[in-house]
Amino acid sequence: MDYCMWMDADDILEEAERENFLQLKQSLSPDIDIVMMKYHTAFDEEGRPSFSYFRERWIRNCSRYRWIGAVHEVIVPEGRILYSDIGICHRKMCAGDPDRNLRIYRKMLEEGKALEPRQQYYYGRELYYHKLYKEAVRVLEQFLQEEDGWIENKIEACSVCADCYYRLGGEQAALSTEKKEEILAMFENQNTGKRRMPKAAKLVLAAALAAGCVLSIAAGLPAQVYNFVSGGQAVIQTSADGKMVSGTFTMDGEGQTPIVLEDGRLWFVNGGERITPHFGVSVLDREGEEVKRFKYGDGKRIVSKETSETMKKLLESVVSEGSGKNAYVEGYHIGGKTATSQTLPRSANKYISSFVGFAPADNPQVLGMCVIYNPQGVYYGGTIAAPVVKNIFENVLPYLGIEKE
Repeated sequence: MDYCMWMDADDILEEAERENFLQLKQSLSPDIDIVMMKYHTAFDEEGRPSFSYFRERWIRNCSRYRWIGAVHEVIVPEGRILYSDIGICHRKMCAGDPDRNLRIYRKMLEEGKALEPRQQYYYGRELYYHKLYKEAVRVLEQFLQEEDGWIENKIEACSVCADCYYRLGGEQAALSTEKKEEILAMFENQNTGKRRMPKAAKLVLAAALAAGCVLSIAAGLPAQVYNFVSGGQAVIQTSADGKMVSGTFTMDGEGQTPIVLEDGRLWFVNGGERITPHFGVSVLDREGEEVKRFKYGDGKRIVSKETSETMKKLLESVVSEGSGKNAYVEGYHIGGKTATSQTLPRSANKYISSFVGFAPADNPQVLGMCVIYNPQGVYYGGTIAAPVVKNIFENVLPYLGIEKE
């Protein structure tokens, strides 16, 4: 077979995948032009992939296929494409040079070389990572005017521009730059690759945009807390026939306050209705008698009660038998979720570790969160953040009179 295969210096084909790799090599139909394989780029505390996407790995050796770009090079997949479940792991062993990509782009521009749309996008993102927000906006706004360019990149460019404007003090400009209606229109008019987006995929991306727009949370404070999501990615996986396999929206947590994070989790375990977090519940007199109870309106239904019940059971299993076991408190049913995210730029190898827990799992009364920024040494949320929430529950649950079972 006349194919080329590429891997980065820190990519690994692990032992468990090698037999599948050899079998595919022997059985591959000769009319296949490109084989797409999963690319695992993030891992949980047990080393299992937590974020993956497809990349072209085997490419027919002919002049039809060429690398595009000086940074984040890509061969555009076309022809007969096979999607394989074989995974390549990207395991960076040490921190890279955070300025390398920016230097390459600036040298290209100094030499009079033009950047094609995809490279414009990545150049703007590098400027953003380096906090050069004005330059980033200029480059990304130009990219958004290009007819070419991947829809996924245009979606994220809108989010990055919004965050740049926000950091520059232009709140209204940030709101308008989200361009929600324009992006939603793109779903109807543009293709992703060579296939039109499935309807289900459009709905996932629409939900991602809804989450990525500015969130306003009235928490009983004099002013509202604004959250601009940056670094979010809408990840759509489709099968060879164009049907949606999975769709997720991920956020790296940068720019979010803990109260925003809590608000986004409360409705999962609270019967499916969104309830705005508040600092006050009631007013007591000196004798401890209630003299006033604050009333808050019913929240908007986000998911069904049945879905909320399912989520509570799943999240309880995270603590009882999964990565959140360090939050378990003897005698209580605890639910929760660990999180370990890498901040931008990824070459800096800095992380945010967190754990959100609730108790009792079948009738939640308390929600606790621990967020650790840039931990040193071990950085997994289940290892370093979950024990903090456990300690909180060990003190709060007895105080509230919630007895052990």
